Amino acid sequence: MIAVSSPLSTAHGLRRCGLVAEFALGLLAGSAVPGWAQHGMWKGRAVTGLSLEGWPEGLEHEILDGLALQGKRRLFWRRSVDFYPNLLEDDLQRLRLFLARQGYPRAEITPRILPDGDGVQVVFEVDPGPAVRVSAARVEGWPTDLGAPPVPPDALESGRAVRDAEVAAVRDRLRDELLDRGHAFARARSELRRVQGDAVDVVWVVEPGPRTVVSSIEVIGTPADLEALVRESLGFEVGTLYSRV
Repeated sequence: MIAVSSPLSTAHGLRRCGLVAEFALGLLAGSAVPGWAQHGMWKGRAVTGLSLEGWPEGLEHEILDGLALQGKRRLFWRRSVDFYPNLLEDDLQRLRLFLARQGYPRAEITPRILPDGDGVQVVFEVDPGPAVRVSAARVEGWPTDLGAPPVPPDALESGRAVRDAEVAAVRDRLRDELLDRGHAFARARSELRRVQGDAVDVVWVVEPGPRTVVSSIEVIGTPADLEALVRESLGFEVGTLYSRV
């Protein structure tokens, strides 16, 4: 996954940001800020406050710190920014994309600009819409001789919202487990397979590849008198199964 640091409205950009975001392709691409002309009347005024209303329960609010209109945090204070409609549009894209990655690809966000003395307060009214939820979750391609795949029980829980970060964490854990148990060329990917409506099956597909045995070890760039010490410190030797550890 990549960190969202700028608005991404292209299909290519959304795919790079995660599985659930792909459900939002038609919603994010080319979206416009409601009442652009009306918001333009506040251009240049200092933003004195930024808040969210209707934010889904259970989602952290740290997203505010990543918004352009929030300003820059300093040690004991926060530097405010001036309001511009393009900054508002950027933040709307960030919020929509964040919610899509948390399982809410159909979220609708309406900004309100409220006068506050010589400045303005910005309120984002959020209607998250229905969440994309897990119908079933499973692993395909896991080698039977390795026992059960290392998937946390809660990751398989039906009915929970699908969150990109959690799906990716399981994918990486499956791949790493294979790498540590001799499968040097293991690959893993995650897929969302639509069942009906907003229900999906979460499937982790692994390609373990063959088990790999260390056939030779070369020590390069170390003085000859230290080579034996380096080999002893490796934790593996010729003939052992490959492992990252």
